[in-house]
Amino acid sequence: MSAITVVLGVFLAAEGLALQVELDRPQLCGISTYVVVAEPTDIETRWAADGSIERLVHLAVARTVKGPATDDLEMVLPGGRIGDLTYGVEDVPKLLANARYLLFLGPDLDGRLIVFGGDRGAVRLRGPGERRGELDAVALDSVKGCRAPSTGDLGHGLRQVEVGEGEHHAIGRPSQ
Repeated sequence: MSAITVVLGVFLAAEGLALQVELDRPQLCGISTYVVVAEPTDIETRWAADGSIERLVHLAVARTVKGPATDDLEMVLPGGRIGDLTYGVEDVPKLLANARYLLFLGPDLDGRLIVFGGDRGAVRLRGPGERRGELDAVALDSVKGCRAPSTGDLGHGLRQVEVGEGEHHAIGRPSQ
């Protein structure tokens, strides 16, 4: 009986670790290095260094809301499919090539750009004649106050700290 309890306890603990803190758009703006309107132009699925599968996403940037202005960016999304093998990762947005998104991006621990905030960090924008997505005007209005990050309390047990000149990261753990 105790072996079953231990296994169940480990399973539930692992499930709890997969959950993200839900941040609203102003909070996502505060922790993101880049906030951009962009289209994934190419999505390359490949093996990651740790043996998992990841997708390298090339972005054509149409508008920079926050961060250094640029025409293109490259980011990484964990998960994907190679042959018959699929590696799924919870809380990772599923981006479509040539669709437009409002993206909240920042560095992972290895310095590669990732989407912050899970699905909330990749807002699908509605193109002409499309029914899916958010209107550009509505999405951009929601980030009109987006500006350079400042240190301080982000709520949910997270604090933002400056780690280099003009570079900030959210740190901390949500309180239980």
